[in-house]
Amino acid sequence: EDYAPLRKLAIEKDFSIYDGGGALGSSFLMFNQNVVGVPKRMQVWFRVREFRQACADAIDRDTILRNVLLGVGEILDAAEPPSNPIFHNPNVKKYRYDLKKARGILKEAGYVDYNGDGIIEKPRGVPVKFMLTTNTGNNVRVNTCQIITSDLKKLGMDVTFSPLEFNNLVSKLQSSLDWEAMVLGLTGSLDPHWGKNVWAYDGRTHFWNQKPQRPSEESQLLKWRRRVEDWENGVRDWEKEIGDIFNKGVQEMENEKRTKIYWRHQEIVAEQLPLILTVAPEYLAAIRNKFENTKPTALARRIYHNIYRELMVVP
Repeated sequence: EDYAPLRKLAIEKDFSIYDGGGALGSSFLMFNQNVVGVPKRMQVWFRVREFRQACADAIDRDTILRNVLLGVGEILDAAEPPSNPIFHNPNVKKYRYDLKKARGILKEAGYVDYNGDGIIEKPRGVPVKFMLTTNTGNNVRVNTCQIITSDLKKLGMDVTFSPLEFNNLVSKLQSSLDWEAMVLGLTGSLDPHWGKNVWAYDGRTHFWNQKPQRPSEESQLLKWRRRVEDWENGVRDWEKEIGDIFNKGVQEMENEKRTKIYWRHQEIVAEQLPLILTVAPEYLAAIRNKFENTKPTALARRIYHNIYRELMVVP
């Protein structure tokens, strides 16, 4: 957000803007796939891979990159971004803006506008209508949501965008599970295992299919146990496979074998789309010209100055 105004001031204020390469973080759209906390009619849509794949094909990532990030970023396909070359899998399934393909997927999956009002239905008489949200105050996410809302409406979905105050959003995400679709981001990490809380099916931040949290009140324990049982029955085989991958990855000591293990994780994510990845920004730094020998990188924010270069030369 600061790039455009700072670029205009660079000469006057005698500083330079450095591109430190792709950031490790990501931005994504996700649907609530919980069997608890989300209406049954939405489970029919959100928990089906073809629905998510159609949405992925309908999102205009080029427009998000150009209009939201001002072109200073990259489109994401894999759960490990290109800025993490040690683990990034460049061969995952990719999704590009293709409304014709997206509509074909939905039609084959039984989504039809039966009454001609422009809204697709599944089953008949149940229009595909849901709320998309993100946190207020984050202009990048808000603007991304506006583009995604417009794109999904072109598929005949009735999408309403309504941003929430951050604490309210977190409460819905982690406690009540009362949300439908959301745009969020992850900061990313150098080693995939640091993201286990997100990807392991019983992780505390496994956003799209969250294990219900144990209540503090004894009177709520019976209800909670029933919800946990429903959740366990709703965990898919591919989610369990990802959990196994992270357990194997943290125990493997050989770099090449670890890379192959986490490549499989990225293949599953790209196929199943628990998170529909969109774009990632470049890491930019503005530094006064009086300072010399500055080499800002995305990793410098994490006290890993030029660590990629060092890692790549170690035998």
